[in-house]
Amino acid sequence: MGRTDIEKDVRRLRHDVDDVYDIVDRIAETQQEHGEVLKRHDERLDSIDGRLDGIDGRLNEHGGLLAEHSVLLAEHSVLLAEQGVLLAEHSSKLDRILEILEAR
Repeated sequence: MGRTDIEKDVRRLRHDVDDVYDIVDRIAETQQEHGEVLKRHDERLDSIDGRLDGIDGRLNEHGGLLAEHSVLLAEHSVLLAEQGVLLAEHSSKLDRILEILEAR
């Protein structure tokens, strides 16, 4: 191998090394871009997470109110049933009074 062949090989290797450095630089730039995008996504997810926490709190409040309303509804159902019994008793009494009045 002559001196010119060695110089050609060195130039070719130097060119290959430069190409590798260019590739590494492009990879680093791409990683930087991806890191910035991931940071924006992370910030957006944090914002969404905060909003979801607020919604979760409101849902818990509504769940408590719904439980209270269920208790009130059950109490009203009992009262309504009692009123139904009283109404039936009064209806029977009125029927009896009508019978007495009609018998006179």
